[in-house]
Amino acid sequence: MKRHLRLLEWFILLTLVVACGPAQPTVPSPTPIPARDKLRLFLADSYTQEDPWSQQVRTGILETLGRGGYATVDGTLEVETFYMDVRKATMIDEAKPAALQAIERLAEFEPDIVIVSGDEATRTIIPLYFDPTLPFVFCGFVGEPSSYGLDLPNVTGVVEALHPVQTVALAYAFVEDAQRYLLLSDGSVSGRARGLSSYLALGQSEYGVSTLSFEVVRDWSNWRKTVLTEGQEVDFILLASYQGIVDDAGRLVNERDVIAWMFAYSPVPVFALSNYAIVNGAVGGLVSYGYEEGVSVAEVVLRLAAGERPADIPITGPARNLLAINLPSTRRWDLRIPIMFPIAARIYGTEPAAQGGQ
Repeated sequence: MKRHLRLLEWFILLTLVVACGPAQPTVPSPTPIPARDKLRLFLADSYTQEDPWSQQVRTGILETLGRGGYATVDGTLEVETFYMDVRKATMIDEAKPAALQAIERLAEFEPDIVIVSGDEATRTIIPLYFDPTLPFVFCGFVGEPSSYGLDLPNVTGVVEALHPVQTVALAYAFVEDAQRYLLLSDGSVSGRARGLSSYLALGQSEYGVSTLSFEVVRDWSNWRKTVLTEGQEVDFILLASYQGIVDDAGRLVNERDVIAWMFAYSPVPVFALSNYAIVNGAVGGLVSYGYEEGVSVAEVVLRLAAGERPADIPITGPARNLLAINLPSTRRWDLRIPIMFPIAARIYGTEPAAQGGQ
C-alpha cells in the first residue's frame, strides 16, 4: 500500500521547525561575576582527545565557562583532563581499569567539580568514587540515571537527547512511499545504549515493530554485509551509533570512513542521530550535538560554582535541538526536501571522499 505523509508526520515536522528555529549562532550571555575567584575542574572523558564528539563537548564547556568568568588564559580556570579511551568496550567492566586510573588522577588533582563525559565514564567513575561530597556533573549519558546508581545527592547532569521518532518522521517525509526501515547500531557500550534507547522509543510510537528492524553489529565486515543485504529489504536506514565499529584486527574504524562507505554503497538513504554523521554524509536528522551538550554542562557547573547544590539542579537534556541536512546526500539518493526544512535546518554541503571498494 502506498504510504502518504500523514497529518501526524506533518505535525511532528512542523514541531521540529518551531523547536529548532533558524540555525543561528548562540548569542553569548552577559558575563556574571563568579562566586569563586578560581575554579578547579576535572574532566573525565570516555574516549580520546581526537574523538570528534569529545572535542565538541570540551569546546562547549570551555567557551561557556569563559563567558561565565572562568578562563584558563587568566588563571581563573584550571582544567585537568583524563581520556579513558574505551570507545571499543562492549561490556562496562572493560572500562573499569581506565576508570580507576581516572579516579587516581582525580584524587591527586583535588578539583572543586568533576565532569564525567560519556556512558562509560559516567557509569564507572561515579559509583566507584569514594567521596560523596564532591560535586559530579555527567553528560553524554543515555538512560535512566537511577538504573545505574547515579541518583545521588552530589550528582547532577545532562542526559544525551536522542530523537529517533522525530528523525524517522523526517525520513518518511524525504523518502516517498517508504514502508520499512532498519535501525542500526554498533556493539560498544555507548552504541548498545543508544540503540536500545532508540528502539524502545520507536516501539512506543507509530513507527514501531511492524515497520522496524533492529540490528546491533560489532565488526566492520558484518556491518557492510548487513547494510548491503538488509538494505535490500528496507526503504531507509537509521544510524543510532556507528563510532564503535572495529576491523578484523580489533582497531576502531574511523567514523568518517564508515559514513563515506555508506554514502557510496548503501542501497537506501541513511539517516542518523548525531550531527557528525550528517556533516560527513548521512542525509539528516534531529541530532545530538556535542557542543550543545558541553554548553549545557558548563551552565550547570556555573550554577554549582555559584553555590547551588547538585541535588537542587534537575537533570535535563541540552537546551537546544539541532535539525541537520546534508544536501549532497539528498542528491545521492534522489530525495525531495520538504519545503519547510531549509527554514529551520542547519544545511551541510560536504560530500564524503570516494571509497575504493566494498
